[in-house]
Amino acid sequence: MSAMRLPALILAVTLLPAPPALAAWSWSEAARPYKGTTVHVRIPTHPSTRATAPLIKEFEQATGITVSYNNQMVSRDLIAKQDIELATGAVAYDVMFISDAAARIAKAGWAEPLDKYIANPRLTAPDFNREDFVPTFLKMLSPRDRLIGLPYTGESTILYYRTDIFEQHGIKRPPDTLEELEAVAQKIHSAEVPAWAVRARRGQGVNIFIWSQWLWSYGGRYFDDKTRPVLNSPEAVKATEKFTELLRKYGPKGVEDITHHDIVYSQFSQGRLAMFIDASVWVGVFNDPTKSKVLGKWSTALVPKGPAGRFPAVAAQGMMIPTAAKNKEAAWLFIQWFTSRDTQWKRAVKVEGEKSGDVTRQSVYKDPEYRKVYGGQNWIESTFEDARVARIDYRPMHLPEWVQIGDLLGIAVQDVIAGKRGARDALDEANQKITDLMGERGGSRESLEPGADALIPFGNAIR
Repeated sequence: MSAMRLPALILAVTLLPAPPALAAWSWSEAARPYKGTTVHVRIPTHPSTRATAPLIKEFEQATGITVSYNNQMVSRDLIAKQDIELATGAVAYDVMFISDAAARIAKAGWAEPLDKYIANPRLTAPDFNREDFVPTFLKMLSPRDRLIGLPYTGESTILYYRTDIFEQHGIKRPPDTLEELEAVAQKIHSAEVPAWAVRARRGQGVNIFIWSQWLWSYGGRYFDDKTRPVLNSPEAVKATEKFTELLRKYGPKGVEDITHHDIVYSQFSQGRLAMFIDASVWVGVFNDPTKSKVLGKWSTALVPKGPAGRFPAVAAQGMMIPTAAKNKEAAWLFIQWFTSRDTQWKRAVKVEGEKSGDVTRQSVYKDPEYRKVYGGQNWIESTFEDARVARIDYRPMHLPEWVQIGDLLGIAVQDVIAGKRGARDALDEANQKITDLMGERGGSRESLEPGADALIPFGNAIR
């Protein structure tokens, strides 16, 4: 090419019309093909789901998609029913619940992998930002690094206590060990305001949710290295004796049948209880002047450690798209919206009535308005330090037999609390039933694998 012709060619190229600018992403444009669709959602009732409910009309108005959301139930009933539906393929929902059983759900092929939806620029907002999710909570829904759910709430177990009662008795700090917890309970207990309560009614998601802390804290475990149940070990027996002794000595009347809802709504928030351990999600109740009589009179701390260490629970509750769902793209839009930074901020800070601070977006935790609402009571520090050190296999919920295992244990533990049987007798029977239930799976190393490391580093992002 001659030097004489080069400028003309350059001029011709520069005069070509510019490509049209890409349209800005919007919910309405992304949802255009699905306008008029109804997304059927099944997730448990929870502070986070109740706090988000008033916001759903915003999604419907923005997208033209209708959301069927009013069939929530408690997680225990939902999980049992959902497992049957997923196993038989009789799935009537486009969005379903996923939590600690993510590895089992992934292995069964019941959930859609989400990476293909995230990678679709037509369906996913440019500010989706996967890295904004708290790493612990996201990894719990990513068995073997395969993301199958997005977490809308994450929690750990923490100690709640009444600061005014502690001050009255000259107690300077919350108990850091289980021995100190017992000493404090003895000092502050009264008939009018019992010192202590935890979930005691039978059930894998009720008493066993808290009892498992005592099991690990006293050196016990669910299984040996070959998945043979060892729930009647000397350590497990001692853990159960200590767990029940605290409740029987320092709990309210009828404590053997108490649930977390009783503790939160009827006891602690009404000034009728001094201490309890439970999920970190209840901050919104105790700071709500329409529900709480303990405003400014409570705080939180790490769960006390036992002889074997500190063992809080950690949980991530999320949404998945079943492989049998009929409206998968519309379902993805709803899940993406529900777990977005904007929606989680609104449910934590803006909604009227019961709020929910147990969000999963780091950008929300760092937000000044969020910290104005939740920065007191040591709640942020307690929640995320306990989440940082927690085990993903705190309860072996990845096992297909988990609900039956947990419920058999729940019966045994409740019987001990009620004084019907001794810990050794109750656990011997439960351990044998669990051994029979697992059959050939007992002794399988593969059964122990939850699909991710048992210990998950929380990271320093929001500490």
